Amino acid sequence: MDIRQLKYFETLVRRKNFTKAAEELFISQPSLTNTIKQLEKELEFKLFERTTRIISLTESGEIFYNHVISILQVYNLALKDMEEIKLVGKGIVTIGVIESSRFWLPKIIRSFSVKYPEIKINFKNIIRPKDVETALVNYDIHFAITTHPITNPNLERYELFQEEFVILLPAHHPLSKDKSIDLSMLEDDIFIQFSNGYQIRDDFLKICYTAGFKPKGLYEVDDFETAFSLVENGLGVALIPESYFKYTPKKLDSISYLRLINPAPIRKVYISFHQKRYLTPAAHELITLVQEFFEGRGENQIADSE
Repeated sequence: MDIRQLKYFETLVRRKNFTKAAEELFISQPSLTNTIKQLEKELEFKLFERTTRIISLTESGEIFYNHVISILQVYNLALKDMEEIKLVGKGIVTIGVIESSRFWLPKIIRSFSVKYPEIKINFKNIIRPKDVETALVNYDIHFAITTHPITNPNLERYELFQEEFVILLPAHHPLSKDKSIDLSMLEDDIFIQFSNGYQIRDDFLKICYTAGFKPKGLYEVDDFETAFSLVENGLGVALIPESYFKYTPKKLDSISYLRLINPAPIRKVYISFHQKRYLTPAAHELITLVQEFFEGRGENQIADSE
C-alpha cells in the first residue's frame, strides 16, 4: 500500500465515478480500476459497491476512508513542513488577519522586513471563526490575529491586548456631543450590523442583550469602512473596536464616537498558531515582534524608527 493508491481511492470516493475520477487523476480508467482491485486484494475486503454507475462505499470502505483522509492530511502537512525547512531565510510567511489589524500590523512588518528583506508576506482576511481554525489546521497560514476563542487542542493562543468597543454616531445625533453614554440609550436607533458568521456580530449582539435590548437593524456590512460610511451619511449607528480610531486618524466632522459605560464592553485580540507545525526562524521572529509590540517593548522601538 502506498500514497498513490490512497490518493486514487480518495479521489474515487469523492467523484463517485471511475471515469470522472480517472480524468481528474490524468490516468486511464483501467489503470484506476486495477489500482483499486490491488488495494482491495491487499486489504482482503471490498471497498466499493458496484451495482450502479454511481459507486458507493461498503461498510468496511467507510471505515477505511476515514483513516485514509487522516493519513493524506498528515502527509500533505509533512510536505508543507519540508518546504518550510528548504526555504529558511527566504520564502513566504502567510498571516490570517482581522480587519482592525491593518491599523497596527504594517508598523511591525516594516521592522521585520529590515531583518528579513527576502521574505514575502501574504495577508489573508480570515474573519469567520471556523475559517480561522481551518486555515491553521490545514497549514494555509502560519499564524492568525483573531478575536475568537480557539477550541482545537493543537492550536496555541496568546492574548495580545484588550480593547473597548465604541459607538459611532452621526454628527447630528442628539447624543453626539456627549463623551460617554449607556448603550441602552440607543435602544430605538437603527444599528449597522455585521454579517452572520463574523465574531464581531456575535460580540455586538451579546453587548446589546446585556444592555437589555434587541438591536434594530436595516443594514449589514462586512467591513468597518462601510459601517463608517453608513453612519457618516446618517443611516444609523455602529459599534466598532476602538483600535479603528487609535491607529488611524479619522475626520470627525460628520461623525462622533463615544465611549460606552455600565459597563464598557471589551474584546480580546489573540495571536494563534499550530503548536505542531514547523515554523521557520523568520515566522518565529514575526510572531515575537507582534507579541512584543503589545507588551510595550516593540511599540517604542518601532515608533523610534518612524
